[in-house]
Amino acid sequence: MIGKYEEGYIDTNGRKSGSYFEKGFCSLFAEELRLLKNDKAKQALPILIQKIYSDARCGIYHTGLTKANIYLTDGKAPVIKFY
Repeated sequence: MIGKYEEGYIDTNGRKSGSYFEKGFCSLFAEELRLLKNDKAKQALPILIQKIYSDARCGIYHTGLTKANIYLTDGKAPVIKFY
């Protein structure tokens, strides 16, 4: 939704939610992403965003549940953890 808002969402053919999700994610976490110094972390970022999109966003949006390896907690650290 953030990416759609920032782009002035006028999408007549649909099917671009992944692209808008990535833009919104990068906008929301711009400061954190700017601080990434490690090249490996920068290379892994597109994979992370895709995983969050497909397994968290799409899972919750389409079925009401997250998919494998995505867990929702009460907001205590760590916010993102890999298993």
